[in-house]
Amino acid sequence: KLDSGLTKITASTYLGGMAIYNSFIGGKSFVSALAADGEYIYATGGEYSGLIPNTQGSLQPRNASYNAAGSPDKDGFIAKLNSETLQVEKATYYGGSDDDYISALAVRDGVLYAGGSTMSDGLAVSSNAFQKKLNRSLSNNYHDAFVLRLSEDLAKDEQFGASYLGGTGREDLYGICVSDNGEVYFTGVTYATNSFPTTDKSSAGTYFISSFSDDFSRLLYSSLVNNGEGRVVAFAGGKLLAGGMIIENSKYQAFIGEFSPGLAHAEVVGVYRLEKTASSAPVYMGTDKVINIRVYFDNAVEVKGTPRIKLNIKTADGTDAYAEYREP
Repeated sequence: KLDSGLTKITASTYLGGMAIYNSFIGGKSFVSALAADGEYIYATGGEYSGLIPNTQGSLQPRNASYNAAGSPDKDGFIAKLNSETLQVEKATYYGGSDDDYISALAVRDGVLYAGGSTMSDGLAVSSNAFQKKLNRSLSNNYHDAFVLRLSEDLAKDEQFGASYLGGTGREDLYGICVSDNGEVYFTGVTYATNSFPTTDKSSAGTYFISSFSDDFSRLLYSSLVNNGEGRVVAFAGGKLLAGGMIIENSKYQAFIGEFSPGLAHAEVVGVYRLEKTASSAPVYMGTDKVINIRVYFDNAVEVKGTPRIKLNIKTADGTDAYAEYREP
């Protein structure tokens, strides 16, 4: 914590401790996300040592599993710190039978929303969770994403909710946010495009945006929107914004997109010819004539292929006729 001029550290703290892993002494603890709510700061990440303090009475007071050497496997953690002193007032682990970490965190009205990636079976999830177990193939054990909700007490109370989300490949969750209506959205990358759960039957792309119902029993919205990685999501003016990187022409490009909260694929809401005509009656323009048309969509679109508009006429052989887009 620094002063407003960024010249002096006013408070600081370590989290975690030393541990033995892969025959080496070390820690490999890390903080991946922070969130602030009034007098508290919340920190989250992954941790090997099992030495995060003040976990008594929390959702998970200690690491869930230990390796052959008797040292803890990596679990995710959330720590609640006093915003003035950075003293840990309450903390919890979150993990299962293998490595887990939390990479995204949001807080709203005293409720915490966290997401991350796991290779574990046995995570604590809602009784009616959309996905209760790791989705693994017969030959591979990859990360699945997970989403978790906790009260500021970090305990398993009426605010608790959690679910896995993933296909048979690997998923990494990077960003999470909460709308004004309390809907939770999260984004990341999947390497299981044919098996990742979607609500719009999208199966092309690796950049996912998804949302669970309040009780984590239903996948409200889920879509693959691009090839690339979703890194952040946020709400502004009732619109869902997502940012990350997409792959275009074999190169990674920075990307910010605007979406409707329902993640509906764009639909045409209006088509207008720009030139005025003397009457509203259809006018035959002739072959290869240019018609200037403006098309309005209800959502952001990415143009692929060659767009075309079906015309109210038939070709000479009786098939439908189309006006194809030509670059101005």
